[in-house]
Amino acid sequence: MYRLIALCALLVLMLSAASAQDAVTEVCPADPIQPRPIQFPPGGLILTTFDRRNLWVVDVDGRRRYPLDGAVPCGSNCQLSPDARTISYLDGDERTYNVRGLDGSGERVIASGASDVFFWSNDTLLVWTPGQRAYLIGPDQPRYDLDMAGAVSVQPGGFWALLLRYEDGVFNRLLLNTALRRAPDAPQVELGPEARYANAAVWSPSGEYLAYAQPTSGDDPTAELYLVSPTERTPVQLTDLTEQFGAQRIGGTSVNSLSWSPDSSRIAFWAAPLTDASAPEQADPAQLYLHDLNSGETQRFCGYSTIDHSPNPPRLVWSPNGTHIAFAGDLEDDTRGNLLLALDTQTGIFYELSEGIYPALGAPNVLAWGLRP
Repeated sequence: MYRLIALCALLVLMLSAASAQDAVTEVCPADPIQPRPIQFPPGGLILTTFDRRNLWVVDVDGRRRYPLDGAVPCGSNCQLSPDARTISYLDGDERTYNVRGLDGSGERVIASGASDVFFWSNDTLLVWTPGQRAYLIGPDQPRYDLDMAGAVSVQPGGFWALLLRYEDGVFNRLLLNTALRRAPDAPQVELGPEARYANAAVWSPSGEYLAYAQPTSGDDPTAELYLVSPTERTPVQLTDLTEQFGAQRIGGTSVNSLSWSPDSSRIAFWAAPLTDASAPEQADPAQLYLHDLNSGETQRFCGYSTIDHSPNPPRLVWSPNGTHIAFAGDLEDDTRGNLLLALDTQTGIFYELSEGIYPALGAPNVLAWGLRP
């Protein structure tokens, strides 16, 4: 029965994807960039940087901001828990990976000497060592070692991983069930060659799907958005931006430059037209897109574009209720520096929440949007 349900779900996605490739819907409000209203329903706490030394908390409801003591800027190494209430981060004084509530409460040490830590589930974390070994650790649980050699992204709550494999002078991407990788017939899915500016990939929060950018052919640098389920192992093309807008670049050189909504139903991403198809680092301003798995619709939001997209565009972070997407952006002819902007995905309006975001690690970014513990 479960396999039948999964097969039906995949069929729905394939039919939705086919319809989505017909055209992209443009969302273009008359006044696309506005100050935030007094009451901003998504609320919550946003983590970003306003100096080079600390992580900062933006209290959306309280309309204030403050540094998170002891937490240094950590880019993609800062990971939000699935329930959006705690964050893993690097302690700048002790050089340990810790977790605490987004308001700074409930701090506890997870690992020392680790290279990265992220939430595998609400109460279990996956720890990477400098030697690229991995293990799971949780409260009242013994350490559980994993065989994640070559993995660049691990399925939340599961053992499938996105791997790179070097073959005949080319790095190829594949999904592999690492729990069975020593078996001669270990389940795997070939995704295609690794390509610069077409290597964005991210697991859905549910762990059910991997969304990824992929060139449409070996000789064509333009990329489209694809989806694969480890259960059915049949990649599905979700977009055909090239047909409508010409050669495109999706995301950047970072694996996690796509962003899933908290309920795993929508994917947000930046896409930029290529000015020279042979040089993907050269692209026109990028715009924000949203693909809905349930309806199969792809939307493009006209109210904001960015030239700051190489090697990576601004990081996209969803509000906990899934209505808004936050990022750092610099408005044209504006002297306030990088603003904290939040897109209302229903209206297409970009709201200004704060100003002065600092590029602590080379680029201004929003790191997480969560709830009070």
